[in-house]
Amino acid sequence: TNFFTDVRSPQIEYPRYMTLDFSAGYTFAGKHTISVLVNNLTDENYYEKRGYNLPGRNVSGRYTISF
Repeated sequence: TNFFTDVRSPQIEYPRYMTLDFSAGYTFAGKHTISVLVNNLTDENYYEKRGYNLPGRNVSGRYTISF
């Protein structure tokens, strides 16, 4: 459990949470790599300090070339 205390506010207890991230990549022609990344795969709804809701699931892609 995470705790946060502010001078003007009482101690707030937030429920436990777990996030799961995933990434996979493929390298071809020796120097090119394409990847897909998924953050918060289970789309967990969770909070941090001061009760701000943090991002849900997001997906991104990446292309890299090595010299």
